[in-house]
Amino acid sequence: MYKFLDSNLFQTIVILIVGLFAFVNYIWGKKDEQRKAANIIVMEIRDIEKQIERIKSADKYFNSNPVITTNSWDKYKYLFSKILDDDEYTLIGDVYKNATLIEEFRKHASDQITASIMEKAILIPKISSEISLKHSGDKNAYTEEFNRVFECFTQEVTLYESYMIRDHIRFLSNNYTNATTTSAGLKLKTIANKRLFFVF
Repeated sequence: MYKFLDSNLFQTIVILIVGLFAFVNYIWGKKDEQRKAANIIVMEIRDIEKQIERIKSADKYFNSNPVITTNSWDKYKYLFSKILDDDEYTLIGDVYKNATLIEEFRKHASDQITASIMEKAILIPKISSEISLKHSGDKNAYTEEFNRVFECFTQEVTLYESYMIRDHIRFLSNNYTNATTTSAGLKLKTIANKRLFFVF
């Protein structure tokens, strides 16, 4: 018995068993990483789709929440290159690419409106002072002209919106394909919902 335990055969068997456990543990670890990544990506895509639906039905889309804040697909896409076919892989990439484009346009429009409001906030006191000097001693004339100018300055912010930006956002939003109901989305949801029962 001791001779067997000290034999090369026994040592080889031990090495094979340890190697097998290490290999299985590695595979399980990769599967778990894949499951967690799929879960993150599915949640992000759902958030993107919800936000795009809000933008499509909103008048003041530039005041909406960001369409996308994190791109986990770029970080984890290597885990799904052998699971998704070429069309599915491209589709998920396009989801993130289009969401990023829409967000860039939305943020640009929001920044544009904010800058316009700030400019008006700076101009109003200056104009008020000029009107006051113009109608010195005539309070009614000052009030009438100031109210007329102020009304122009407080028009709906959509008047300052870039129509080109708005049209780009509408085009991208209206042509967006919900990925969660496609074969790619179903595969990702299936992976995300898998449960690993043990890890060596």
